[in-house]
Amino acid sequence: MEADFIYTVICSVLVFCFFNFRKRAKCFAGDVGSVSIAFILLFLIGRLIIETEDFSWIVLLSVYGVDSVLTIIHRLMLHENIGLPHRKHLYQIMANELKIPHVIVSLAYMTIQTLIIVGYIYCQRYGYIFLIGCILLLSAIYVLFMKSIFKTYLLNYCLPLYNFCSHLNTQSFGNTLDITLLCFVLLQVIRNRPLPNGF
Repeated sequence: MEADFIYTVICSVLVFCFFNFRKRAKCFAGDVGSVSIAFILLFLIGRLIIETEDFSWIVLLSVYGVDSVLTIIHRLMLHENIGLPHRKHLYQIMANELKIPHVIVSLAYMTIQTLIIVGYIYCQRYGYIFLIGCILLLSAIYVLFMKSIFKTYLLNYCLPLYNFCSHLNTQSFGNTLDITLLCFVLLQVIRNRPLPNGF
């Protein structure tokens, strides 16, 4: 019965991908669809972990798990309400801010997760070591990518905006007030909030 359920889910997802995995999607799952698929996957992986008594199978969710957990930590560091909508997931930044096509972003996530799964199956006797290694590697990639995005925003958006508004010049850059204003502008950009009048 459980095998039939798995095959049914696989078939339904493949049919959905036929209409969705393209430049102009013809069908959208929305939050309801994505959450429903997530519950099914969590249920099946949970059953696998319980039956094998091996928690390292959670590596099947490593790419999405690392992205989600670190995004929550990032938003908490920014003192944001994590219950509100946002666009700070790595895949959202790649698609929305860097303008990378959605199909390429999805394919990148899928490829990385597939490679991790294949690697885990071949290295299963070292399951926990492999899991920890994947988490550390993915976390390092996430942090480095976010730092590069931060630098890009600082150089390409905040500094030109700051210069344009005549708040900054080479003589006063070291001034505490200028640095404070620059940090304020950057924080507003990161939080996706409109700048006050005068900026």
